Amino acid sequence: GTPSWNDDMSKDTFWPTGEDKYSAISFKDGKMILTGLTTTDGWRLAASEQLASVYIEATVSTGTCTGTDRYGIMYRVPVAREANKGYLFGVSCDGKYSLREWDATLGSKGTMTTHINWTASDAIQSGSNKTNKIGIMAVGDRMIIYINGVLINEVKDATFPEGSFGLFIGARETTNFSISVDEMSYWKNPTP
Repeated sequence: GTPSWNDDMSKDTFWPTGEDKYSAISFKDGKMILTGLTTTDGWRLAASEQLASVYIEATVSTGTCTGTDRYGIMYRVPVAREANKGYLFGVSCDGKYSLREWDATLGSKGTMTTHINWTASDAIQSGSNKTNKIGIMAVGDRMIIYINGVLINEVKDATFPEGSFGLFIGARETTNFSISVDEMSYWKNPTP
């Protein structure tokens, strides 16, 4: 059906542009360009309402990439302006996916909890200059992963019940690894 929200990336209406310590974001030719500036994951959140029950989907193309270079959707970020907690559903250049939970308030350097370790999937278009449609459905404590229209996996966790969303990138192996995002949408109150 029709999404509750859609961004065709023709303008920077919903996104903070420019550079920070971890990433840079710009818009060109109807696409968002997100570049990783460090090996540490960096993220940018879209200006939106707090979402609880939602399906979020993005169409993402890689530039030149290698191995564990990664990107994905960050969601259920409790406080958008702090962006120090939330879930990260990611895909890597070498054809793997993961689901992790970040909480910068735990421990001396924050705590990353892994719900699904990096796992290979034939549904992922791996390598440089490839496009993947990635989606995460979050309903209650259920988190259901989709890649290119294929239901991949599901986990249950209720640490963060709602929040903002955005995109993340980690230039683990390729300096200035970049992705281009053609479109991003969400549907509120989906039925799993």
